[in-house]
Amino acid sequence: MLSPEAVGFAASAITCYQVGDQVRLVLTAPSIIGISALTWTMALVQSVGLFVFSAARGFDSAATINGLVGVACVVILSVIVYRSNARRRRSVTTEVIFAAATLSVAAAFGSAVLGSLGAVAAALVWIPQAIRAARIRSDAGLSLGLVVAGILSSVLWLVYAILKNQWRLGVAPTAAIISMVITAYASRIYSRAGFSNSGARRERSADTE
Repeated sequence: MLSPEAVGFAASAITCYQVGDQVRLVLTAPSIIGISALTWTMALVQSVGLFVFSAARGFDSAATINGLVGVACVVILSVIVYRSNARRRRSVTTEVIFAAATLSVAAAFGSAVLGSLGAVAAALVWIPQAIRAARIRSDAGLSLGLVVAGILSSVLWLVYAILKNQWRLGVAPTAAIISMVITAYASRIYSRAGFSNSGARRERSADTE
């Protein structure tokens, strides 16, 4: 019989690579304008909500990886704030404060509500990155490693959620698979259409989410 924890361990290992690759991308990118801060703010809500939910129910693999993702989100958002101009810095700070307030309110109603909030955030998390990529005609914020590892780990996390019979844990990987495929496909179209130079110019000129 397929063990949920074995699947969760495999998914965790791949997600660790995925998160590490994204942190590397943010730290080394010449410009972070193409990276959606809103996506990572929503990812923070997702990770905190699902961490509390998973920890309360003894889902060790899910709790561990959501804790790791939460730390990565804080690092990425800190880099975005540090490297942004004053206008975008204020915008990102406002988003993070609102997210923290939302998590605080949800926490008052228990781990199930926090888990549901995390699931909702998970369903929408990649939409801001897709919109930003489309708006500035750039695939910044994505890497091949992120997309491949993201889809593979999401499939495993979906299996994990099914084995655990937990819909809240299944929303995140399902949404991630769909949105990452669409975003990667759109970025590939832009690249083939020769938008890379215009994207770079748009990145330099853009200053808000």
